Amino acid sequence: MRNSILILAVAALAASCGNSNRSNGTFYLKGEASFSDIAFVQHFTADSINVIDTLNFENNAFGKSIQTKGEGEFYQIEFPGQNVLRFRAFAGDTIDLNIDVSTRPLTYSVAGNETSVKISRIHRVMTRTLPKVDSLDNVMATYRDSLPESQEAIRKVADAAFYSILTDHHEKLTAIISEDSTDLANIFAFYHVVGQAQILQPQYDLPYFYMVDNGIQASADSAHTLAKTFHGYVNEIRSQVRMAQARREASMNVKVGNLAPSISLPNPDGEMIHLKDLRGKVVLIDFWASWCVPCRQNNPHLVSLYEKYNKNGFEIFSVSLDGLSQQSVPRQEWRAAIEQDGLVWPYHVSDLKGYESEVTAFYGIEQIPFTVLIDDRGMIVALNQRGVALERKVQEALQALGS
Repeated sequence: MRNSILILAVAALAASCGNSNRSNGTFYLKGEASFSDIAFVQHFTADSINVIDTLNFENNAFGKSIQTKGEGEFYQIEFPGQNVLRFRAFAGDTIDLNIDVSTRPLTYSVAGNETSVKISRIHRVMTRTLPKVDSLDNVMATYRDSLPESQEAIRKVADAAFYSILTDHHEKLTAIISEDSTDLANIFAFYHVVGQAQILQPQYDLPYFYMVDNGIQASADSAHTLAKTFHGYVNEIRSQVRMAQARREASMNVKVGNLAPSISLPNPDGEMIHLKDLRGKVVLIDFWASWCVPCRQNNPHLVSLYEKYNKNGFEIFSVSLDGLSQQSVPRQEWRAAIEQDGLVWPYHVSDLKGYESEVTAFYGIEQIPFTVLIDDRGMIVALNQRGVALERKVQEALQALGS
């Protein structure tokens, strides 16, 4: 009877401590580690990492209440040498860790909540891959002084082995992701990089990006900052995929003998300019940008063409792809390039969206410079010609115009 009362008292005390952590907005962090120094507890978001507490290890163990930085936020413990482990914690959680810092990256197991367990499993995939890669590098190093023909044969074997390692890593990550696409822990899988190889890449693994984004957006975690950041990233991918598809479709239609797609864009002063207003003339549509070195190098030839044939009914319609994210003042850079290169024709247009401009999709443009020569009816007579070949096509179109 006395033992029963004691057990109930201990249980009540444990429950009250848990409730206290929850009401005080703290979680309890404890565990064991082969370590006897100080480690830092850090709160991390999509764009920052901040130290919020320290852990003192005594007899290879630690235990401490940590103030939460929000409900269901993410944290990491950083050991010397930027060796880290990550977990998620809610108010009232007890996060129990068993850590081995003798390896790099460190290995650990965790109990406390499902997301933290999944993060540790994703981490474990990397801890098993890196030693294999290191072993492969060591083998390659022993043959560094071999004969060239031997090195080439060894390199092919090593490349095949490296590919096999990456494939195994990929399969393990996608298996973990597929178990439950709604868990925020899945996001960490998309940041695995081995050597210079990103394991999950949009061009090959698009279904997994969509699966995780859709799963998280349908979950209670959709408003979390990490979820929002990942959602924005995947939406950019979706936009790029749509643009690429539009370009592919456009490239099938933008060909000699077809009508050139219409273009209506503002000039440097904001006035809308329409390609259709140049019907009746031979027009060279020149896609370029102030930041494009080959475009700038080609501009003197365009100036020469304009000066030589403008009086005969030849015009140039310049479409700038200025407006890249790294351009701080794209409109000024666009204006300056027009003046510096002496592009005296009046038809200069741009929406200053760079490659995101809808006109790149209409014309299937993936790189610049790119030119389209159209006749007086707006029909395409030449694509991406330069130099003597372009001038010859201009002459032929003007001759047809005068006949």
